[in-house]
Amino acid sequence: MNTVQQSIEVAGITVTVRELTISDIRAALKMEEFEQSADAVDMFLLEDISLPDISRMTDLSPEQMAGMKPSELRRVAETCREVNTDFFALRGRVLKYADLLEVADNLNDVQKKID
Repeated sequence: MNTVQQSIEVAGITVTVRELTISDIRAALKMEEFEQSADAVDMFLLEDISLPDISRMTDLSPEQMAGMKPSELRRVAETCREVNTDFFALRGRVLKYADLLEVADNLNDVQKKID
């Protein structure tokens, strides 16, 4: 099976970004709920991609990422988005759906208070 991948040079390191498989995507979406060992920097440093996401999509270790500058990680993240467009599109739809469910739940709460 051919895996789509792209290599880029960042911070003197050749980083290989690979396309996630369907199994990888399922695991990543499940992991997002339970990523308790990650801190705020891991989860929110870059918009719409976490450092654990980057780790899943590349051959970078957490130690290598810790030694990189945000601008360098941003370059890696851009390549992750290019190689994994379907993952990011899916996650966007899931988040939008979750927002709609929250709005519906809030409307139900308001309706109960009115009744």
